[in-house]
Amino acid sequence: MRLGLGCDNCSGSDVQSVFQAMKMFCLLAAVSDPEPGAPLAHEVLRHATLGNARTAGLEGQLGAIKPGYKADLVLIDLNDTAYLPYNSAARQLVYTEAGRGVESVIIGGRMVMKERRVTTIDEDALRREVESLMRHFIADYDTVVATRARALPYLRAAHRRMWETDVGMQRFIGRTR
Repeated sequence: MRLGLGCDNCSGSDVQSVFQAMKMFCLLAAVSDPEPGAPLAHEVLRHATLGNARTAGLEGQLGAIKPGYKADLVLIDLNDTAYLPYNSAARQLVYTEAGRGVESVIIGGRMVMKERRVTTIDEDALRREVESLMRHFIADYDTVVATRARALPYLRAAHRRMWETDVGMQRFIGRTR
């Protein structure tokens, strides 16, 4: 089976972070099987790089630092507290990196973030635009919540039915059949 790790929308987390996806993969495996043997950090890194390239049908083009591969790199500041004391690049990247150690990003050989500043957009203008939009959003929020409240009982009922469905395996932590 081809296995890749990533994030595709905000329904599971407010942060789109491959670092969080890698850590979650390890933590879920650790609590979902009574046998020891959660994935090792270096295996998870392989899934998030070469594995992602394989699942996208781009093996041989990306996912590794090799001649002829696309030059997509993330440079991590090892002076960040997540790496102090530094003892395992793989474990510390998977279990402690939250994104704050990302110093620079190169995509296709082009520097898109340098010294923690995005080079492809005006971040200050974006912040001002979001701030101006939020004023309208906040004003409409109570109305949005009220209109969605009608659907809530149906969503809760569907959620309860999902928990009751026997899928032939233990899929929820702390629940018994």
